[in-house]
Amino acid sequence: VAEIRRAEELDPREPSLRANRALLSYFQGSYDDALKELVEVSRAEPKLAVARWGIGLSYEEKGMAKEALASLKQATELERAGYDAGVV
Repeated sequence: VAEIRRAEELDPREPSLRANRALLSYFQGSYDDALKELVEVSRAEPKLAVARWGIGLSYEEKGMAKEALASLKQATELERAGYDAGVV
């Protein structure tokens, strides 16, 4: 967490850092918090695959299989198209 926050201080406009911080919420079991942040990141940066992956994983944990599958498919398509996953 400290390293991501420091990186955000150094580069506050980098969306992948915000997405990775949201993934920390996911890994801590705060799926709603992660989902909220990742949806915002995805709206601002629609081609950022890591946000789509996180959204899909969060939906899956919430039992929303249809939404999870759609988001994970989008993430896969973005990566196949050559967009960086954005994972730090």
